Amino acid sequence: MTQTIKTDIVIVGAGPVGLSLFLAFTQHNYRVLLLESKSPDAIGMFPKTSVLETLGVDSRNYALTPENVAWLESLGVAAEDIRQEGTPMEAMHVVYEAGSASFELSAHQVRQPYLAWMLRHDRLCHALWKRVCNAPLGAKS
Repeated sequence: MTQTIKTDIVIVGAGPVGLSLFLAFTQHNYRVLLLESKSPDAIGMFPKTSVLETLGVDSRNYALTPENVAWLESLGVAAEDIRQEGTPMEAMHVVYEAGSASFELSAHQVRQPYLAWMLRHDRLCHALWKRVCNAPLGAKS
């Protein structure tokens, strides 16, 4: 038996980009089909509880700028999920090859509360999944 699915957009991959795109398109009333070959726990729907478990699965991290966090909030992702699961980066020290030069940058210098929120891959996916699964989708009223 063949089944036809009517959709405007097909997204392949339910990582941070795929989930963000899904939320952005559905917010504008597009019919979106999201395809993922891995199980929900393998892609971060359920965050890992220990460092060893996380390192065994995925050790990617993201630096979300204040603008990134604001955009995710506009998609309905709870900022408290990001802040609760992440670590604020308030300053950085960059050293060029072989110590030939370096510079420092702080949130205070750029008049921001932080430079970025550092967030593990599974924690970001979990925050996005919570929005996809638990909140009504569709255009804002």
